[in-house]
Amino acid sequence: MTSNLFRIIQIIYLFLKYDVDKAGDLKISVYNILGQEVAVLYSGYQTEGNNFSVELTLIFFILRIYF
Repeated sequence: MTSNLFRIIQIIYLFLKYDVDKAGDLKISVYNILGQEVAVLYSGYQTEGNNFSVELTLIFFILRIYF
């Protein structure tokens, strides 16, 4: 019996752009479907201004083995 290995790699790039009306502490987080925080993209003091951005790269590996 031989097995067939099937792999999928999916890469998603997200660019989040935002404006800040008033300077202060800022936290940008990612949450899962259960409402749990899974990543912090930015945490700290942010000056006021326009056209700020953060980048998030998601990489999914899907591995399936068929017999």
